[in-house]
Amino acid sequence: RYGSLGQDYEGSETFQALYAMSEIKIGQYLTFMPGVRWEGEATDYSGKFSTALEPAAGTPLDQISYTDTTTTRDNSFLLPMVHLQVKPTNWINLRLAYTQTISRPDFRQFAPITYFNAISNYAYAPNQNLKSSRSTNYDASLSLYRNKLGFFTASVFYKSIEDLIWTVNFNNLPGQQILPDLVIEEAQGKAIDVSTVINNPFEATVKGFELDWQARFWYLPSFLKGLVLNVNYTHILSDTKVPEINVKEIPLDPPPRNPPFYETVLVDTALARTLPDQPNDILNLTLGYDYKGFSTRFSVFYQLGSTLGTGSRRTTNDDTFKEDYFRIDVSANQKLPYNFQIYANLNNLNGAGDETYQSPILKYPTSQQYYGFTMDIGVRYKF
Repeated sequence: RYGSLGQDYEGSETFQALYAMSEIKIGQYLTFMPGVRWEGEATDYSGKFSTALEPAAGTPLDQISYTDTTTTRDNSFLLPMVHLQVKPTNWINLRLAYTQTISRPDFRQFAPITYFNAISNYAYAPNQNLKSSRSTNYDASLSLYRNKLGFFTASVFYKSIEDLIWTVNFNNLPGQQILPDLVIEEAQGKAIDVSTVINNPFEATVKGFELDWQARFWYLPSFLKGLVLNVNYTHILSDTKVPEINVKEIPLDPPPRNPPFYETVLVDTALARTLPDQPNDILNLTLGYDYKGFSTRFSVFYQLGSTLGTGSRRTTNDDTFKEDYFRIDVSANQKLPYNFQIYANLNNLNGAGDETYQSPILKYPTSQQYYGFTMDIGVRYKF
């Protein structure tokens, strides 16, 4: 069966890396840190090409044949980076960075574990030519340290991604060869639905800013001097185009006397999208209070909803989304004599859960997971 033998595989992965970095002081205020990293990878996987054939008379419906296949990949990357630190005083620190990074595909996205169902004309086909995504990153961060201000950091970032790994679904017509290594003789000239992974030919960008403030209000009068505040906010904008491969019927000119009157062709288009799993806003807020041996923290986490996956239609109504997430936690501890301590952790006070849905307008639920409220209370002894 495809669920067992069809998913059997063997593979090996070999990685190598070399890097060099230097630190150069330029005067009293500048530190220049250039570097470069080389990475090499070699992968070799073998798997099964599973085919569920249309049943002949008297044969079971799940009759499946298997063919052994292999995939070999060999890639190398040269990844430069440059960091510059400017520190004009002991309480100002400006950092600028240029880096190049990669993101490798999961082995199941390129290992030859292919499945074709001739009954439903559907194929799941990993892309044996899938490449690692490559990112070029620009970052700038300004940090300020002051007694009353505390520790404040403001950062901006910009990321450009080439060969972004993207899941697509398309209709493969006879004579079309979207995946060069996908040859399904059992299709017998029929159009089939294909699910696979590709490198997005369009550039993807991620940009935004982050604000972080950590402060103790020791200078406030009376009991207020025990207040503690930690707040982190990130705003992110992502953008790319998604390749769309759609079926279109074009009338034959001149019209024939007998059918067919249309020619079925694949049309390559593109649709603007945000990146999957990329929320626009993330907030972490902690308000605390410390007094002698007592300490407590009230924490809030908020994450704006995001796109999880794109559908096969040319509208966002077929996409899958993650709902906004809001969670409240509280913790407290009190020191006791002889190195003892009592503590309490109240997790997910508001009972937040993970929810996903389809269509941004009607919000059809697709998954709901609720973990509920949990509490830990105990006594701790420190040696």
